[in-house]
Amino acid sequence: MNATVDPARSLADLVIERESRGDILEKFGLDFCCGGRKSLRDACRDSKTSLPDVVRALERNDATPPPAAAVVDWRKAPLRDLMDHIVGTHHVYLRHALPALQMKVDKVAQVHGERHSEIWEVREIFSKLKMELETHLAKEEDIVFPAIRRMEAGVPLPESAMCELEDEHKKVGDSLHAIRRITNSYRAPADACPTYRAMLSGLAALEADTHHHVHKENNVLLPRARGAARKSAGR
Repeated sequence: MNATVDPARSLADLVIERESRGDILEKFGLDFCCGGRKSLRDACRDSKTSLPDVVRALERNDATPPPAAAVVDWRKAPLRDLMDHIVGTHHVYLRHALPALQMKVDKVAQVHGERHSEIWEVREIFSKLKMELETHLAKEEDIVFPAIRRMEAGVPLPESAMCELEDEHKKVGDSLHAIRRITNSYRAPADACPTYRAMLSGLAALEADTHHHVHKENNVLLPRARGAARKSAGR
């Protein structure tokens, strides 16, 4: 691991090399999943974020040894291991978190909606997002991931389904960004009750986990699968 973070490298490459960097970029509001192709320098410039501050934060993070369980190079691990990890980590998280969050969002809207009308908008966006994510998980598990596994037997990849996943990732990211904007980056108002604060904390956690989830698919799994497919076809 180099001691210095190179601002010319893409956000995706930085996080692929060390996953915990994603948490640092998350704190600065830098999109390393759908916007992962941007260099760190360009991303900071476009978001008017201090590049030196981000680099220092990343280097402080890099100075701390990661937990042994976190040291997995998904660029080299078998694709089936990466898919198992995505399902066992991110899909399991979503199936637990989404229903619990829906209950909190509904309750907060009912109790606080008169004083904080923006919560009704959060409820509308989240309810739609929940349904889209649940459909998305099924598509990954029932169509795309099995197709990637079959690719090893010479079955062509369903490119249209993979492109649909990427389009859906963008829509999910836009919805999460809208919720962040409406909630003022998940800041609780002065009169927020414990459930209100738990809702905001849960929404922030959902955004962070989804960014890591999408990053692993957009920037690692799908490019690797496409590359393997081209190689097997002799292209």
